[in-house]
Amino acid sequence: MREERAQEVRTAFHEKFQPAKDTEWLATYHAAVERVQTTSEDTFRTREFQCGLWEIEGVAGIGPGSSVMVNGAYSDPEVVEALWQLTFDVCR
Repeated sequence: MREERAQEVRTAFHEKFQPAKDTEWLATYHAAVERVQTTSEDTFRTREFQCGLWEIEGVAGIGPGSSVMVNGAYSDPEVVEALWQLTFDVCR
């Protein structure tokens, strides 16, 4: 690829793709934080909520099918308690 064309591709990436991606990520992240902040402790501790928490699309790819398998964390009382304490300390 010619250097001029390579520069065009870099410019398009940084000026068009990257800002849109960051905006989308920020919106997804904000919605996830808001969901955690407004969830009751009983709901937070359910396996279903924990599964959703670990598998939030667009924030980080660490859930099942992605880079790290964390299925055991969904219902591990120590993990759930640590996350609850963390969200309580940070978000509430």
